[in-house]
Amino acid sequence: MDILKLKRKRQKNVQEQNELKKHYMREKAIAFRDSMEEFHWLSGVIIDNGLSTNNGILVSLNSCIEQGPVEECNAIWVSSVKLFYEIDVILKYGTQEIIEVEGFCDITDVMEFNAHQRGRGKTFGVLALELVEELL
Repeated sequence: MDILKLKRKRQKNVQEQNELKKHYMREKAIAFRDSMEEFHWLSGVIIDNGLSTNNGILVSLNSCIEQGPVEECNAIWVSSVKLFYEIDVILKYGTQEIIEVEGFCDITDVMEFNAHQRGRGKTFGVLALELVEELL
């Protein structure tokens, strides 16, 4: 499927929406794998919690600038053994300096895994597991 055409398309069917979501997840995973120095803080948190950056993929990364010179970051890491981890960190704005690791939690039990959810198709969990199979 041509991703550029798909991005421009206004009305997307469920399969196209799933393909686009998976594309963005793949981009994050590859960006992390290819330029870990840009995500030094995240690599450190993953390793400090007993995981390997080579045995998993980054499927979600969001940041929000808070009051003052801090940036709140949230990431979801999926290990090669298909465990999902949510990582919440506060960074000094514009740097990779960690002020506080607010959380590193196994969220596998609360993830939804449904390949045929009505009106949405594949859930985030199913798309992430497909990417683990493709990229690792």
